[in-house]
Amino acid sequence: MEAWRRQLDGPVSDSPIAHAGPAHIATLKTFDPALDTLEGRRFRGAERRGKRLLFPTDDGDLVLLVHLMTAGRLKFLQAGEKGPKTPAFALEFADGSKLVLTENARKKRAGVWLLTVLGGDARLIALGIVLLLTVYGELRSISATIEKVPPLRWLDSIGRA
Repeated sequence: MEAWRRQLDGPVSDSPIAHAGPAHIATLKTFDPALDTLEGRRFRGAERRGKRLLFPTDDGDLVLLVHLMTAGRLKFLQAGEKGPKTPAFALEFADGSKLVLTENARKKRAGVWLLTVLGGDARLIALGIVLLLTVYGELRSISATIEKVPPLRWLDSIGRA
């Protein structure tokens, strides 16, 4: 996972997102905000929290969270490079490059979430204090509350993701 983060850190922040999607119905786990809100924005880079890859936007308002599970593969394709015919999720950047997620399994378990950062401060994620709004309701964590729990361990217990 760390190798993927290092490999994707530079390329995803090089140019703004031209088109977000398509996303397989089983892969995209959120509907609000819509994927097209990513268009025109630029990622700050790639971060990792456990088994999850985080792609915060430059403005700090949104975070794209990707969990690959066991069969998910994330690949950055340069402009003109051939990719899979039907990816589970794809982002196309303004320079023609793409970030694609594929899953070679019968059961589609990999997940992509587009999350809104409360307070608009994505730096809190880097500190391990996650303040996010999701479709599952508000998941709030204040440093005093999770002081005794390792960062994101409470999030691991929600569903299978």
